[in-house]
Amino acid sequence: MKKILAVSVVLMVTLIGFSVGLLDDYIYNFDYFNYSLYDSHEMVVLNRTVSYLKTGVPEIRNTDLSLLSLNEAEKKGFELLLSLLSAEIIRPYNEFKVLMKEYPESIFLKAMFVEFAYSNWMIIFSKGIYDEINVVLDEIESIKGENPFVFYFRALLNSKSRLYFDAQKAQLNYDNILNKFPPNQRIYEDCFEFYYKQNETAKIANLYETYISFPRHSITNLFIFMEIFHAEGKRDISEYLAERLILITDFSFFKAKAYELLGDNEEDIESKINYYMEAYRHVPTTFDRHYHNQLYPYSKLSSIHLKLAKTAYDYDSQKYENFVRLVLNQAESINPNNEEINLMLKQLRRKVQLGVFLKFFVPIIIFVTIGILLILRWEYKLKMRDKHPKNHK
Repeated sequence: MKKILAVSVVLMVTLIGFSVGLLDDYIYNFDYFNYSLYDSHEMVVLNRTVSYLKTGVPEIRNTDLSLLSLNEAEKKGFELLLSLLSAEIIRPYNEFKVLMKEYPESIFLKAMFVEFAYSNWMIIFSKGIYDEINVVLDEIESIKGENPFVFYFRALLNSKSRLYFDAQKAQLNYDNILNKFPPNQRIYEDCFEFYYKQNETAKIANLYETYISFPRHSITNLFIFMEIFHAEGKRDISEYLAERLILITDFSFFKAKAYELLGDNEEDIESKINYYMEAYRHVPTTFDRHYHNQLYPYSKLSSIHLKLAKTAYDYDSQKYENFVRLVLNQAESINPNNEEINLMLKQLRRKVQLGVFLKFFVPIIIFVTIGILLILRWEYKLKMRDKHPKNHK
């Protein structure tokens, strides 16, 4: 009987041991874009829940925690997650901080604190929260060693902070992730945008096949790949991405850039003008320009106006002259320091001024000149008559 009891105790301890810290592996498996690919049911449910809280999708269905192998710390953390509303960040930031103190060994709770503390920090950019996140990241690393979660959030802090921006440290953290750990789309979404801003486009291009193998793709990264391959002269793939962007996005910025690329690649002049015209029609207004200004300065969109103006004017200057002048005036307001725009606009303005002069002032000058000549001739005749009155009797 004692032997049976001893074996039972051993089995119970073993089972408890297997369940302890199961969600600690979240620091290696936090790609909520592809949560369905994880083998662990617990990890699938956790990432699905975090995805909902961060992005609003997918809608969380009733989750029975009794079906999950969770230790006490994980159960409390999960209960908190399931009680939250999408985009709620202040309460989880405060409550996960409390839970971390109650269960200081739980990597899962530390990771959840970092997730929501970072979301909170991105709104208020508090130095206090920034320091708290770094302390917890150091704790995770001291327990688990190098891991993608720590590298990722350090890269975000280095690249998003207004006060502590450090491109070199951010790049080092992202490089460590790409070189040492399996692909993670969630990381790629931020990593590619950072590399693009730093002009490290070769690193992004090398990961195209990996990225495109994911089930879903962000519009921003499709745009980044389109721009990179267009610059490299890879016409087929850049056109494919441009056409795909036109179909799947409602954002005018991406449509404008996609149509511009198709215009660049088009050889038929009329078709080229039509593509540039579509790009011009989709240039964002002043109300939505801020959305993309960090990724692509709004002033650079003046390239669309310039290409349309030059192509249309070269094709039929008489037909498009007034329209081209309008487009260039808009381009000048977007990018007043562009020398090519200013030069072409100056030439057109001179032409207009010359046209006005020839159309209105020259006839007036001619009319006045003829009038003066006629008056002078009439005066001359009067003088001659006064001098020689006999000849005019």
